[in-house]
Amino acid sequence: MQQELRRDLGLLQATFTVVGIVIGSGIFALPAVVFAAARAPGLGVMAWTLGGLMSLAAALTLAELAAAMPRAGGTYVYLREAYGEWMAFLQGWATFLGYNPALQAALAMLFATYLSAVVPMSPGAQSVAGVAAIVGLTLINIWGVRFGGWVQVLSTAGKLIPIALLVLGGLVCMNPGNLAPVLPDQGVAQALAQSVLVILWAYDGWMNVGQLAEEIRNPHRNLPLALIGGLLLVTVVYSAFNAALVGVIPMDQLVALEKPVVPMAEMLFGTRGGMLITLGMVISMFGTLNGITMTGPRYYFAMARDRLFPGDRWVSQVHPRYGTPANSLLLCMAWAVVLFFTGTFEQLLNLVVFVAWFFYVLSMVGVFVLRHKRPDMERPYRVWGYPFVPLVGIGSGLWILWSSFSADPAVAILGLILTLSGLPVYWILRRRQE
Repeated sequence: MQQELRRDLGLLQATFTVVGIVIGSGIFALPAVVFAAARAPGLGVMAWTLGGLMSLAAALTLAELAAAMPRAGGTYVYLREAYGEWMAFLQGWATFLGYNPALQAALAMLFATYLSAVVPMSPGAQSVAGVAAIVGLTLINIWGVRFGGWVQVLSTAGKLIPIALLVLGGLVCMNPGNLAPVLPDQGVAQALAQSVLVILWAYDGWMNVGQLAEEIRNPHRNLPLALIGGLLLVTVVYSAFNAALVGVIPMDQLVALEKPVVPMAEMLFGTRGGMLITLGMVISMFGTLNGITMTGPRYYFAMARDRLFPGDRWVSQVHPRYGTPANSLLLCMAWAVVLFFTGTFEQLLNLVVFVAWFFYVLSMVGVFVLRHKRPDMERPYRVWGYPFVPLVGIGSGLWILWSSFSADPAVAILGLILTLSGLPVYWILRRRQE
C-alpha cells in the first residue's frame, strides 16, 4: 500500500486555497455590523485593512513553522514538536468532534440555502443538495488533490469575479462624500476595537493550508508564499470592496440593511445585480466547503500515521492509485453527513471555536518555544520582524479569546471540557502502542 502523498499542488492552488477558505459569507454578511461598530465610514474601511494586517502578522509567524516542518497535519505537527503529542492530540480530538466536519455540515447547509434562491427547492431537496455537495467534493478530493486544487482555483475565481465587478462599478459610481467623516466624534479607539474584532473572524481559516504541506510542490518556498500572498490578496479585496460599498450606499442606510451587498448590486446593475450576488454567494459557499473538505482530513491522517487516532491503520491509508488520504476523507464525510441530518453542527461549532483559537495561539507561541528548544532546526523562512510581528499575531489571537470568553464563558468552558475529554482517549491509544 502506497504511503506517500503526491505533491500535486502548485503555488496557485495553495494560494487560492487560502483565499477560497477565508472569503466566505463574511464579505456579504458582515459589512453592516462592522460599519455600525466603527460609527464612521472612513474608520470602517480602515478597520478591514487593519484586521488584514493583524491576520497577516499571524500568517507570517506560522509560515516559519510551515516552511520548517512541511508535513501533513499543519498545526498538529507544530504543536507536537513544541509541546508534545498530547497537546497536538487534544486539538485533533476537538476539531474532529466539533469543528471540521461540523463546519462542512454548516457550509453545505448555507450552500443549499443560497442555491434554493437560484433554483427553487423544497426543504427536502435542499437537504439532498447539501449532502450531495459534501459527498461530491469528498469524492473529487479522493480522486486526486490536483482535482480538488483546481476546483478551489475555479470556485475562488468564480467568487472573485462578481466581487471585482462590484468593486469596479462601485468605485466608478461612488460618491466620495460618503467616505466622510473619517473618524467618529469620540471613542475612536473603542469603535476601532469593536469593528476589528468582528473583522478578525472574517479572516479566519487561512491556517488550514498548512495541512496540505506534503502535497504542495517545493513547500519550503510555496507554503509561506501561499500564506502571505493569499492573505494580502484577501486584505486588498476586503478593503476595496467595503470602500466601494460605503461609497455607493451611505453609511446611515447601510447599517440598517441586513445584506447591503444585494441593494448595491441592484443599484449598479439593475434587477440582475441581485441574482449576480446570489450566484456569487452560492459559488463562495461551494468553494469554502471544498477548501475545508480538502484540508481538514489531513489533520486526522497525520494523527493516524502517528497511531494517535482510533482506527489508525485504516485512517492512515493512502489510496494506492490516487495518492490521497482517502479513508480520512471518507471518515470526515460520514461524520459531516451525520451532523448535517441531526442538526447538531451549530452547537458543536459554538463549543469548539474558542478551543480552536486557543490552539492557534499556542501554535504561534510555538515559534518562540522551538527557537529555544530546537535552535538547530532548519528554517528556510524566518519570520520577518521577529519578535514584534509574532507578538502582534499572538496578541490578536488572545484578544479574540478574551472577547469570546467574555461574551459566553459557559460555552468556552464546555468547549474546554469537550477537548479535555480526549485525555483518557490519548492515554488508551498510548498504552496500546506500548
